[in-house]
Amino acid sequence: MAMVGRSAVDRSNDRGNDAIPIASATVPRNPRRAVWEHLIGRDGRIAVIDVETTGLYNVDRIVEVAILTLDCEGNVCDQFETMVQPLRDVGATWIHGLDAGMLRGAPTFADVAQHVAARVDGAVVAGHNVRFDMRMIGNELTAAGIDIDWGLGLDTLRATRCKLEVACAEHGIEFVGGHRALVDARATADLLEVTRPFYDGACTPAIARPLHVSPLRVCPREGHTEALPPAPYLAALARGVHSSVDVAPYVQLLGVA
Repeated sequence: MAMVGRSAVDRSNDRGNDAIPIASATVPRNPRRAVWEHLIGRDGRIAVIDVETTGLYNVDRIVEVAILTLDCEGNVCDQFETMVQPLRDVGATWIHGLDAGMLRGAPTFADVAQHVAARVDGAVVAGHNVRFDMRMIGNELTAAGIDIDWGLGLDTLRATRCKLEVACAEHGIEFVGGHRALVDARATADLLEVTRPFYDGACTPAIARPLHVSPLRVCPREGHTEALPPAPYLAALARGVHSSVDVAPYVQLLGVA
């Protein structure tokens, strides 16, 4: 994964994820409610990101992006969501639920690049398999002329070691309508809260340059009818699988691959 922009603020090789640093995780006995001041400072922000894409590789494009901005107490202070016109085939509709007709009036990533950059700039970036989201957004930002240093982010996949829907079920988090960027971002934010003690405090904010104000044009998914074809049999193999921290991102991608 309102105003869709509702606020005033406004894969080297195809699988090169290892270049993006992620805060390390250790497993505690008693997770506590999220209070992030000791990690990000009283005035700090966490940007929970999620994207839906045409595929897994660097040549693939984003078809939907969502960013939830959290304050140091874990409250959502900004929400951004839009479908994105990829200027190519939309990829696996059975996964993300988007077809070419739904994206016909959507902005290109270049149209929203500044709004995405402004939300991650100065924020600690978080996600479920966040390296993938960072890589895909980074490719799009670079194409739009924006340099991004992702800093050191937080990854709920490394903390839970299983797919988003499985992690949510195990932690009692409601998760309906997955593979919608905003739904996934909200679920990730909830997971971030219950896994907060897993993060050791080594996180740093992202830096994006240059930044400048641009008109906001977005296209939310609300109001569009979804008709998903059946998922391939192999996708079922990745469901409910737990694995080591290093292997978990590959299991996460198995359902797509």
